[in-house]
Amino acid sequence: MVRVTVFTEREIPVGFELKGHANQGAAGEDIVCAGISAITDTACLGITDVLKLDAAIHLDDGYSRCVLSKDASGQDMDRAAIVFSTMVAGLTSLQQAYPKSLKISYREV
Repeated sequence: MVRVTVFTEREIPVGFELKGHANQGAAGEDIVCAGISAITDTACLGITDVLKLDAAIHLDDGYSRCVLSKDASGQDMDRAAIVFSTMVAGLTSLQQAYPKSLKISYREV
């Protein structure tokens, strides 16, 4: 199971941490894992490459983390929240289709 923790600050999403594997197919053939990775990796790219915001990013096999810099302005947090909220919408859709493969939780930071 993939567990995604969405980090929030005053209920505004500011990052996430992902752990695990969906186990819906062989390595390289797991469409659920590929979908989750595509959504979360695109969110990281949206934060750093599109919005040009600083974020702490760590990517590894079965693990990824992307957290907006604590130095982000209120306006930057609002812009990042749109990206992270879009990510959550995509993940929620996958969670509804594959409830045994993905769990989303929230943690105030």
